Amino acid sequence: MPRSPTMLRLLQFLVTLALWPATGAAAQQRLEIDHGSGREVINQWEYGFRSFVEIDHARKLLYVFEASDPLAALAISLNDGALVSKYGGAEGEGPGELQNANALAATTDGVYASDHVRVNHWDSSGNLVSTWRPNTPSVMDVCALGGQPAVPLPGGALVRSTDGPAVILGRGRAGRRLMVDLASAREAMFTFTSSEIVCMGDVAYVLTDLQVHGHSAGGTTTEVKLPPELVERGRRRQEGARGGARIRPFRLFHDGNGNLVISMWRSRLAGAIIDPETGCHSIVMDPGPPAGHAVRFAGMYQDSAVVLVNTPTTRMVEGKPTPVFVAGEYPIIALRPLRRVGGEPCKAQGPQPL
Repeated sequence: MPRSPTMLRLLQFLVTLALWPATGAAAQQRLEIDHGSGREVINQWEYGFRSFVEIDHARKLLYVFEASDPLAALAISLNDGALVSKYGGAEGEGPGELQNANALAATTDGVYASDHVRVNHWDSSGNLVSTWRPNTPSVMDVCALGGQPAVPLPGGALVRSTDGPAVILGRGRAGRRLMVDLASAREAMFTFTSSEIVCMGDVAYVLTDLQVHGHSAGGTTTEVKLPPELVERGRRRQEGARGGARIRPFRLFHDGNGNLVISMWRSRLAGAIIDPETGCHSIVMDPGPPAGHAVRFAGMYQDSAVVLVNTPTTRMVEGKPTPVFVAGEYPIIALRPLRRVGGEPCKAQGPQPL
């Protein structure tokens, strides 16, 4: 009797769990976002914010794109929600201007902002330091590695060099035709545009197609073991996309304590905090937002989840007042503590939620 695709996926998931390394299976805990506690970092801003968020853990700043025109990146204090600095604010191709807004990364002296075409670097005072145009079809994400911007490639990363060509880490290929050896142009472009990058120490961690690999400046590449249930949920999210559309189910961050953070939008299983050295992880669950709100788990700051909150506005639809959410705009940014609901914490991870 032939097995259904659902049964085959279940068998594959059970086999994966059985073969999961002991180092990755030890001391896993389950955490839950407490939407009833914590505090709002910012509310009642003139505009909403986009979903691209970066945490500067050293300076206690939140970098976020304002959902306005012209585009601008803002540095907001995580202590009191005050505006610390503003970057950009003009749309175009000139120095310091933005054509779009899709990624931010904290640096030792400021912030990187990418706009699909280039990476702008501003210092902490808001002065434009440099502009880099990577030799790639598009710039989808950015991080700071060894004082230089790095962008993801399928299978690796591309790092700017001050005294020569950009350096390729891993098996990635640069150039406008870097994906010509893949099966189809559409699949190749999705693989490229859905890749994300986070840098910690001398390692660039790249998320591509439900897998994370760490590429070191010394030339080594290692795989980061992801929780099987998270991978399975991400695969189901991809397969269930409407009309066969390709989606990227995960976003990649770090928590400032040497751990990777993976988030998933609109899911009871909101993400995971992972020690890249051992694979030991904490699963993050979302019990659901308060009534009338939409939320997005966008990262970690100290022992709290950074949560973007979308609230509806009332508009007339067919003559009736109707609550409507503006897609991709979040007027509230909040810190919500994580409470342990099962398991034990990883000893190697940093400060743990209570």
